[in-house]
Amino acid sequence: MMEKSLFKKIVYPALSATSTMTMFSYAVSYLVNDQFKEPKLLSSLFLSPGRQKANEPPVGGFLLHYLVGMIFATVYQLFWKHIFRFPKWKDGIIYGTVCGLIGMLTWKLTFTLHKSPPDIKLKSYLFHLLIAHLIFGVTLTWTERKLGRKS
Repeated sequence: MMEKSLFKKIVYPALSATSTMTMFSYAVSYLVNDQFKEPKLLSSLFLSPGRQKANEPPVGGFLLHYLVGMIFATVYQLFWKHIFRFPKWKDGIIYGTVCGLIGMLTWKLTFTLHKSPPDIKLKSYLFHLLIAHLIFGVTLTWTERKLGRKS
């Protein structure tokens, strides 16, 4: 069984932040009528290129997306533990921006190198990704603050 402190320190904040970011992406996808859903894109790029049905839930894409969220939350936790005394809102904005830039670079590289990437408006998606990661960073900070941990 997972240790309670590990769940509280990493898993809970990662689930909160990744879920909030994903809901934002799904809402933007709906509003702009384009494919900005990270789990769906991850699934189509890496797990089942060309084989996934339109209405099939991208289970593997969700798992990949939450795994990456867990990694980003773990790195944030390490920074928080060693640098930040108590996470401030600006820390979340800065960390979200850094994660967003890493995400933009990674997605751009992935779309460039992939032999058959999904047909989306990539520049719009990359801009959306920066905002989505700002939401991720702020939600991560909010969760840390709600947990009330001090250094």
